[in-house]
Amino acid sequence: MSGRDLLAEASRRLDRLDARLIVAEASGRAFDQVDDPTWPDLTWSQVERARRMVRRRAEGWPLAYLLGHRGFWDMELGVDPRVLCPRPETELLLELSQRVPMADGAWALDVGTGSGALAIGLKRLHPNWQVAGSDRSQAALQVARANGRQWAPEVHWWWGDLLAPARGRGITPQLVVANLPYVAPGDRVDPAVRHEPACAVWGGADGLSPIRRLVAEAAGLLPAGGRLMLEVGAGQAERVLAHGRGLFHGEATVHPDLSGQGRVVVFCQGG
Repeated sequence: MSGRDLLAEASRRLDRLDARLIVAEASGRAFDQVDDPTWPDLTWSQVERARRMVRRRAEGWPLAYLLGHRGFWDMELGVDPRVLCPRPETELLLELSQRVPMADGAWALDVGTGSGALAIGLKRLHPNWQVAGSDRSQAALQVARANGRQWAPEVHWWWGDLLAPARGRGITPQLVVANLPYVAPGDRVDPAVRHEPACAVWGGADGLSPIRRLVAEAAGLLPAGGRLMLEVGAGQAERVLAHGRGLFHGEATVHPDLSGQGRVVVFCQGG
């Protein structure tokens, strides 16, 4: 079967962009060469692999899991069902990190690191910081370590819940970033989310249970001038602000994403 015929077949079930990406991945061809008529026909195994990927995508599986990778910031990270697929809105945390004044050797911690996207991005942006990514999922840390070996070998990977790994090592981070679960039962989500790890998606009755816990822990650990930066869901920023203002004694701000939704809440510990 030619790449052109396979692309036409896949496009009958999927968005054409998804179909092209799948056929390119399965055939080992470049994205813009999938339907080049001068290329030889695909092998049987390539066709069958593409068809399996098409079936799973039609069933709602995230495209990133089928391709085995996802673009984030300036990287192409390996992903699979052990971790949440990194989203573009999470890049706002990396953008905001560039406004944080930190001395060389100070610690930054990515809590609930998943694929390692934020921890790796922080290290690449701030090579003089010490950076760690933590997660309570050993399976997720396997993915993060593999990504770290490729993109930022200096990142430390710690197993444990929220800030317990830092406290256990006697480390006081100057910056904590987190994209914790924040989806509540009844929230409208993309069907693909149902295939992602539940522990990385669902945040309790109102979606904010893990975030509240982290805010409380960070308020008790961060030094004066330390910052906590949290990604939150649509409509959650004001509730998170109200909770954190009772615990932090410095400035608290909300930063919108490209759609104008309050996406990142930043707390600064007062002196």
